[in-house]
Amino acid sequence: MELEEQAESVPVFTDGMAAQTSQQSATETLETSNDELEEFIGRAESQERDNKPEKSDAVDKITVAAARVMVTNGAQGIMYVCGLITRTNVQVTSTEIDLLSEDLAPLIVKYGKDFENMPPWMKAVMKYRIEIIALKGVCLFGVSVVSNIKAQKRAQAKELAEEEKAKKAEAVSYDE
Repeated sequence: MELEEQAESVPVFTDGMAAQTSQQSATETLETSNDELEEFIGRAESQERDNKPEKSDAVDKITVAAARVMVTNGAQGIMYVCGLITRTNVQVTSTEIDLLSEDLAPLIVKYGKDFENMPPWMKAVMKYRIEIIALKGVCLFGVSVVSNIKAQKRAQAKELAEEEKAKKAEAVSYDE
């Protein structure tokens, strides 16, 4: 019995009534303003403007550890390039790389992000650093391609020599 009474007390909306109700609530929402919300938003925006860090020309300094990592990566890159060019396996001990990074790290820390204190020749080089990096990439790619082509030609020549040798061996065995 109680379920039947509850079912009768629940309003049933038709499509027209639902649309009318949603239009009324939208109109009521537009007509009323929330002064407290607007005040809160205004305070938040002013605090955001106040809390924004000022942009400065000074950039964070590079740490000695970061400079040592840069030197280590650079040294490994140089060894790779030398290996490609000379077709050898260039090996340098980690102690040698550590000594190099220990010696070069102070220089990188000194001039790393502070362009104003750089010597003029270094400023001129840094002006074209993007182009230098691109040139290095193109040169490494070119050396790699040329090395691969030469290696493939040597392998093909070796295969041809082995085929010729096998053909001669077959010809000799048939002649006997």
